Amino acid sequence: MSSISSLSFASASSLTISANANPGWLASAWSAMQQSSGGMLGALQNSRNSDGSNKSFLSLSSGTANSLATIAQNNFSSGATLTAQLVDANQQKQQADALQKALTSLSAPAAAPGPKLDPMIFFGNGSTLDTQNNILTMSDGTQIDTTTGVKIQNNDNIMELANGSYIDTTKNIMTLTDGTQINILTGQLVSVTA
Repeated sequence: MSSISSLSFASASSLTISANANPGWLASAWSAMQQSSGGMLGALQNSRNSDGSNKSFLSLSSGTANSLATIAQNNFSSGATLTAQLVDANQQKQQADALQKALTSLSAPAAAPGPKLDPMIFFGNGSTLDTQNNILTMSDGTQIDTTTGVKIQNNDNIMELANGSYIDTTKNIMTLTDGTQINILTGQLVSVTA
């Protein structure tokens, strides 16, 4: 029996502990086993040498109980240390993620500044400006593209003539190639551009 307990002590002393492990529990367990004459096996071996009295039994039992309490206490403190280390690592990761998110949002290109216009602006004379499609609609219904300044024609209402002139059938106005506009119902000149 003594060869088994000495073998277990020899193998326990040759253990290597990694840098991240908490070696405190192992040292405490080792000292507790040495104090109790070789742990559980040592207690059994020493019981053979006892006089069989209650006093010697209680003495050996209290040593074993102290050893087990020391192991339990070290196990608890090792678990608490590990939990604290995990919480600290988690907090550091969350802080690093939050910092990276903040830096990313700061380095993102900013939207071009500028006033935001209403989608439709109404003027006092009855004209409207569609700011989304860039169309100015005059009170008489004439539409002008505000980016180019060209009059917008609805091709469904335009009848093209052979010489390049055209008639706007909704307004009953014929526009000649030189820009002269004539009301086709009255024959009157509407405007002369040339």
